[in-house]
Amino acid sequence: MTRAEAAYSTTTRPPGPYRASRDHEPRAALDGLHAAVADDALVCGPSGHAVASAERVASARRTWQDGEFAEFTAGSGAGPYPLGAPVLAELGIVALRCAPPRPADAGPPADPGPGDGWQLGLLRLRLGLSERLRDAVLTHLRERSFGDTPLLQHQLLRGALADVTIEHLEVHGMLDEARLGPAAVAELHRKLGQADRILLRSFGAAGFLATGPGAYACLSELLGDVYALRTATETGR
Repeated sequence: MTRAEAAYSTTTRPPGPYRASRDHEPRAALDGLHAAVADDALVCGPSGHAVASAERVASARRTWQDGEFAEFTAGSGAGPYPLGAPVLAELGIVALRCAPPRPADAGPPADPGPGDGWQLGLLRLRLGLSERLRDAVLTHLRERSFGDTPLLQHQLLRGALADVTIEHLEVHGMLDEARLGPAAVAELHRKLGQADRILLRSFGAAGFLATGPGAYACLSELLGDVYALRTATETGR
């Protein structure tokens, strides 16, 4: 067992969207977040886009954006979100515009979810996807060697996995905080994106195939973009 694996074996893992995205299909974890807001609703990000399973989109009757519900009919939006569509299709997930964009000068959007809220649930989901990707990297590297040395023993790869471990453990720790402001939420999204990019490089070209493990990183990055909170710096306030 590597030091990275040992660190993860003692980590306290939060339940809910984290466990669902790490151990099961990510679309179930994502739909669970939408359902926590309302059984028939899609949660829209500041740009008016939503990401959910195809089944969730087909059955949705309302959208939720910034504290308000609006009627929604599948196919009535401005069309699919083009970025990552082939990759999302492999996961049974779609992204689409389903509401108008929020004004650029609007304040921080409301957090719709009960308990931990939508943003913390989304971060836990992304953390589960990132750790799922890490597990795939470890499996991939265990099966390969360079000369007589297993790839997991090479210093550069061990250092990269250690960096990812640190990022993940920091996210775990910050998610245990009582309340996170928009700046802290944005920082956690940044850390998870950085960890995923490090992990993808460990697969070589295979990490960028739509049918490969990189699909989880693509989904995670898209979720961070679609539902990102605008900080005071970004809005000029």
